[in-house]
Amino acid sequence: MVDLANLPIPLNDGHWVSAKVNRTIELLQEYDPNLTVAWIPPELREEGDEAFLVLEMTPQGPKPVFAVKSEEYMDERLLEAVYRYDTQKHGDVLSEIDARNKARRDMVRKEHQDQMEEAHDLAAHVLRSNKIRYRHNGVVYE
Repeated sequence: MVDLANLPIPLNDGHWVSAKVNRTIELLQEYDPNLTVAWIPPELREEGDEAFLVLEMTPQGPKPVFAVKSEEYMDERLLEAVYRYDTQKHGDVLSEIDARNKARRDMVRKEHQDQMEEAHDLAAHVLRSNKIRYRHNGVVYE
């Protein structure tokens, strides 16, 4: 069965990124609307260069906050680093643990939300269909 919630997402320039990367970007912007992520296409970077830059939009212009080497790090680890960066001012261990737990919870919540949207879309499509029998990913709905 194809998991539509985890299919790659096309970008405007013809490249694709994973759904996990898209979720991470959405969660970063939920957390702080001033944060944005810039993706550097492979042809514009050298071996070992950063693939993503997390930028904070300030009145003086974009300010780099984090650099991410690969798409594999675009998950709860990046969210945790951003949360920890905000709590670093206080310097307590509990804040770091809270940042790690919040990052994991947010990532699981966002993936679940994407899966529920996929299920609702399928249900709406089945209900709008005038067919008596409907097949999707090997499952027959009657």
